Amino acid sequence: MTLKLTHTDDRQLGGYAFFHQDGLLDFSFGLWVLLVGISLLVGAPEVGAILALLLIPFWEAAKRTITVNRISEPAITPAQRLGAARTRRFLASVVVGLLLLGVLLYAATTYNVLPAWVPYLFSNYFVALLGVGLTAVLLTIAAFNQLYTFYNHALLTFAAFLFGQAFNIPIPYILILLGSVVWFGGFLMLYQFMQHHHVHPHLS
Repeated sequence: MTLKLTHTDDRQLGGYAFFHQDGLLDFSFGLWVLLVGISLLVGAPEVGAILALLLIPFWEAAKRTITVNRISEPAITPAQRLGAARTRRFLASVVVGLLLLGVLLYAATTYNVLPAWVPYLFSNYFVALLGVGLTAVLLTIAAFNQLYTFYNHALLTFAAFLFGQAFNIPIPYILILLGSVVWFGGFLMLYQFMQHHHVHPHLS
């Protein structure tokens, strides 16, 4: 195989951003979920939001340190660009939808027009509902970007939250378990990638 010995711009990852066989995306995502679970457990939920802001810079720095020095820059396909654009629009719509749902629930509660089954559902099945919602998000992201490992993460998320609902396991513990498994899977992928792709002198 002929290596393409051109570097992408320092501020952009180019085709490397769409290469996920190195396991860094799974590693970073699992680590974030794990740390969010720990932050909720110790009563510091704001730390999770801060970590979310640091997730992408951490992933990008790891890409530049590990992946860029080992393989030539992959080409970006139109399907990958389309998938990334769809993912951004989807996540934006999820955020907007949650905000609108919050406003509607607040208004309905304020004016005492909230159906009785809604608070019953949230108070008794919140963990299961959260699991279904997170599973749907992960499945959509996986489908848009052909992230096959994220299908596994989605199924694991679904199973973990249903298990937590059935046995009254607090959400922080579910996230810690889930994050640990995803992080370890990403670590194994990363280890295998580094074993098969050594640092190339012309790319480092």
